[in-house]
Amino acid sequence: MTIGRMPKRCKRINQLKEKNRKYQSYHDQLAKSNTNSFTTDPDARLMVNNNNSVEVSYNVQTSVDARHKLIVDFKVTGKPNDLGQLAPMALRTKDTG
Repeated sequence: MTIGRMPKRCKRINQLKEKNRKYQSYHDQLAKSNTNSFTTDPDARLMVNNNNSVEVSYNVQTSVDARHKLIVDFKVTGKPNDLGQLAPMALRTKDTG
């Protein structure tokens, strides 16, 4: 190893150590809060998709007009499943008329 490369490597090591401290603080915050919040979008949640992999997502419910194929209503939730979503959406759609 040449002496000229040492300062570059030391600088890179320090950058990586700082990044590690930053992510460790994120990890500690998540462990304390006991939630699935994220720095890029605190309202998003971890959800399993169709491929059985986990992604940061929203669950979107939509209702569509059968005749014109237009979206009549929508609701974005942080709940990972659709249980209990159909009846409220049907009532909201009926109210739109």
